[in-house]
Amino acid sequence: TDLHRNLASLQVDQSRSADTVATNLGLRLGRLYEAPQDERLSYVELLRARETTGSEVNTNLALSVNQQWIRRRLDSSLLPTDGYQSLALIGLGYARGGGSEDSGPFARLQLKLGAYRPLGAHWYGSARAEVDQVVVHDNVGVPEKLLFLAGGDDSVRGYRFRSLGLQRNGLTVGGRVLAVGSLEVARPFTLSLPSLWGALFVDAGNAASSWADYHAVVGVGAGVRWRSPVGPLRVDLARAMDTGKWRLHFSVGITL
Repeated sequence: TDLHRNLASLQVDQSRSADTVATNLGLRLGRLYEAPQDERLSYVELLRARETTGSEVNTNLALSVNQQWIRRRLDSSLLPTDGYQSLALIGLGYARGGGSEDSGPFARLQLKLGAYRPLGAHWYGSARAEVDQVVVHDNVGVPEKLLFLAGGDDSVRGYRFRSLGLQRNGLTVGGRVLAVGSLEVARPFTLSLPSLWGALFVDAGNAASSWADYHAVVGVGAGVRWRSPVGPLRVDLARAMDTGKWRLHFSVGITL
């Protein structure tokens, strides 16, 4: 059954670090088309970012029109073992900073791919990749919500959630480009427990200010998968190769 829905959302969040207070406001209005294997979302988004450091205040605004497509060709939407899914997004907008020299047009591009394939009698492989970019002049400031961070359960395991990006005054902030990839093999521990799997994986990726500055970091590890009725429950232990530290990750379901 095909469905059409109108959507509206309002999001406000605030973060504090040292003497810096960052407040972000997001307003989105759109229309969603859903079919059994495909989705299409069209929306207009207004973002406002205000950062206060001592007596210095910096405010960025961005208004954009966006189109997103999702395509799924999977043997199961909850517990896939064969097929692929993809997401593509294109956004065009205008950003305004504190002065006229900080303002200008921008484009936001995003592509995500996920693939699943049986490997022999009892082994299964999966792969995912993501490439994102904000195309904008270097002098134009865009709100932090439009930028990209990597790290975490569905990104580069072994690193904290959204901990990979640019370092500024001791803080991690988003970059204008991102690329992440992952390869994983898994199989049931025993044929008598077909819903309990073991897995080995390697992740790589990062966010940066430009592709010229991009440097991928790597995480490797092993995990356990319980293929529950509501989707796979994943418990992973991963090592960040850059730091040598280990991190435990928990997640449920499959994501794009």
